Amino acid sequence: MFLTTLVFLAVFSDTLDDLVESQSREIKKQIVMNFEGYINSVIETANYIQFASINLDLGRVADELGELYRANTEIKRDMVSIFLFDSVGRRLLGPDMDYLSGQSLTRLPWFMPAIEMKEIFHFHAGQEASLAENRDESVISVSKAIECSRNGIEAVGVLLIELNNEAASVLS
Repeated sequence: MFLTTLVFLAVFSDTLDDLVESQSREIKKQIVMNFEGYINSVIETANYIQFASINLDLGRVADELGELYRANTEIKRDMVSIFLFDSVGRRLLGPDMDYLSGQSLTRLPWFMPAIEMKEIFHFHAGQEASLAENRDESVISVSKAIECSRNGIEAVGVLLIELNNEAASVLS
């Protein structure tokens, strides 16, 4: 009887270990898929905004582009704000900014990497507050250099999408 109990316990323990390991792998896969879908959604939005910014002249249709930026932040609950800056850090589009945050944008960790490596999106998950006025939530900054035109003159700007850090944390 004792031997039967030990055998049953060993089989049960191995089966339980296999089940826990299998469930753990499935949960990890689901978390990776959630993050992958989230990142793809952010990049898709950024590409859409980049395409619109290339094709529309800031000098002529700034209001229309500004509305596009606002609409995307309202549609996607995880997006806090979307900005477009020129190559020296002046705000071209996006919501009003807190006074102090607008003084040295080029020194922020997401700005220069975007200018220096134009081909990729740069994710920065520091504990920074949003640049947008009256928004204090912690954000993940996604930046990328994009081509834009202003009054017919082509230039490089930096697109910044601020994502709510808590919304990204919920994915895991």
